Amino acid sequence: MTFAPRTWLLAVAILSACAPASEEEIEAEFDDFVAGRNQCEVASECELAPAGCPLGCFVAVRREHVDAVSEKAQELIADYQSGGRSCAYRCAAVPPLECRMERCFAGP
Repeated sequence: MTFAPRTWLLAVAILSACAPASEEEIEAEFDDFVAGRNQCEVASECELAPAGCPLGCFVAVRREHVDAVSEKAQELIADYQSGGRSCAYRCAAVPPLECRMERCFAGP
């Protein structure tokens, strides 16, 4: 059985699209997702959304986006782990929340 070169290219493209994302790719996608959901005027608008390794223990976002950010983190972590990768670390105590430069931040 032989395949035309275009068939091979299509097969490679499909397999590449299904490949688990690298740590750098999921971190970049998560950072982009969070960037649109962490605007604030005062610290009381901010809350910590749980994430997980390799995305960090938590991330500061606007209160109304906590669930969406946490769900996105779990989706990206599952993709990362689907390639047989894993990581673990201990999380520090929860830092205070701040609103600096109109963005939510955890810690001083």
